[in-house]
Amino acid sequence: MKRNNLNEKEAILKGRGKWSDPGVPHKGWNCTDIEDLGGLFGKCEMCESQEIRYVHYMKHPDYLKLLGVGCICAGKMEENYSKAKLRDDFMKKRSSKRLRWINNNRWKISRKGNDWIESEGYIIVMMEQNGF
Repeated sequence: MKRNNLNEKEAILKGRGKWSDPGVPHKGWNCTDIEDLGGLFGKCEMCESQEIRYVHYMKHPDYLKLLGVGCICAGKMEENYSKAKLRDDFMKKRSSKRLRWINNNRWKISRKGNDWIESEGYIIVMMEQNGF
């Protein structure tokens, strides 16, 4: 059985998910927040097709529910793809920066065996507690 894997653009063009629902506004949305799920763990609530990592939370004055959507659907909903892309790119850079910081080679081990690092004038120590 072949799995139908549409990307967001195709899903919008084909009227997938809420794009085909006349009770859901297609324009005039505003993004209230964006979240990094850490992987492709979400599904766009507008096209209901695209797996997403960065969730743009969209609000509309004539629709009660807040929708978590992907970048392309968010851009179409707020009629400003550049704005949605900037948010998405910011989250990608932020995620990459955090990963580089954690995996950098400046970590040292204290006399007690704890990992530590000095960053921006602070000393950060990782301590094991209750086996974790």
